[in-house]
Amino acid sequence: MCIFRIMLLIFGVILSGLLNGIEATAFINVSSSVDSRCRNYIDDIVRHLQQPLISLQAEIIQMQQLKESFKHFLDSLTISNIEKANIQFTTETEMSQNITNSCLGKSTGIYKIKVPGLNPFPVSCDSTLITSGWTVIQRRIDGSVSFNRKWEVYRSGFGNLNGDFFLGLEKIHLLTISQKHELYIYLKDFNGEDRYARYSHFLVGPNEDNFKLISLGDYSGNGGDSMAAHLHMEFSTPDADHDNHKSLHCAEWITAGWWYNSCTQSDLNGLYKLPESESQTFGINWFTWHAKTLKFVQMMIRPV
Repeated sequence: MCIFRIMLLIFGVILSGLLNGIEATAFINVSSSVDSRCRNYIDDIVRHLQQPLISLQAEIIQMQQLKESFKHFLDSLTISNIEKANIQFTTETEMSQNITNSCLGKSTGIYKIKVPGLNPFPVSCDSTLITSGWTVIQRRIDGSVSFNRKWEVYRSGFGNLNGDFFLGLEKIHLLTISQKHELYIYLKDFNGEDRYARYSHFLVGPNEDNFKLISLGDYSGNGGDSMAAHLHMEFSTPDADHDNHKSLHCAEWITAGWWYNSCTQSDLNGLYKLPESESQTFGINWFTWHAKTLKFVQMMIRPV
């Protein structure tokens, strides 16, 4: 009799589990279905039946989760990665076809240019400050970027092309030897007054010569010639002393990189200081105009 009841119970348990999604709660309370003489026996059987069903339920849930994850992966691959790769390939192909060796003919913005010895790299082109076609090699506008950098950083370049930055000595060298360039330096103080200095032939030497300032050409402008004292000087940084001072490491003292002589008649990479600063020393200076630190400076080059 107990076996018959057990068989009925097993059939009910299985049927109940199937109809209810193979859930553990589908099993009925055996204590209400059979007398006490069969309870222990039936409980053991039910426990044995429960385990594979619970395991099966867990596997089904795991498979559903894997299915959803795989679906999301396929969606992501189809929508994002493949299309993005195609767009990127198209964009880079179009850019490579339009990449030139300067900013000539370009409006103000960020563009890639190429010079012998380097892969194409982005530059800031300026066609609004004065005339068109200038490649910006240095800018100080708000002091958001520190110019107290080591030699290798000055060599490769740093900062934000839309804000404060230094293009990099290696790039400047390769640009200026690839063809003749002129240099235009724009200066603006905290009173809103501005000046400029223009040089007809700007040329920077290679790393082997510590990026020596080889040539400036002829000067013109209304800011005075503060670069003349730095002609033929090698570039110095706080960790690389190449200046002419007998007892002082100018770059370390001023905490910036520049073509220091003994030490400076100009320093456009100096500390960005507000006009109320007690000392204007080590600021952004152009001493043939005045000794006060400057608010905005921009160095630009253009093929001649």
